[in-house]
Amino acid sequence: MVVDPGDSRWSGYAAHGLGSNISILPPYPLSLSPEETQSARLTSYGGFIGERLGADVIAKVRHCANKGLIPGTEKFRQQFKEIAGCRAG
Repeated sequence: MVVDPGDSRWSGYAAHGLGSNISILPPYPLSLSPEETQSARLTSYGGFIGERLGADVIAKVRHCANKGLIPGTEKFRQQFKEIAGCRAG
């Protein structure tokens, strides 16, 4: 874990939150708003990433990670299972 998402080697935050040009990453859908400036889109993405998760959400993610399950709605789990062929609970 990292304190700042920009510190993670595998995070897309450098591209989507800081505006770095990383050719392998497609634009983040929420950052494509034509009525906003590049600066406003980066700020908006940074705010989205900076949101804190509730204790209940963190507990669910931990439970799923420890059990090898996929967190999310039943529809999401079913779609994931069909695409990836993985155990989804």
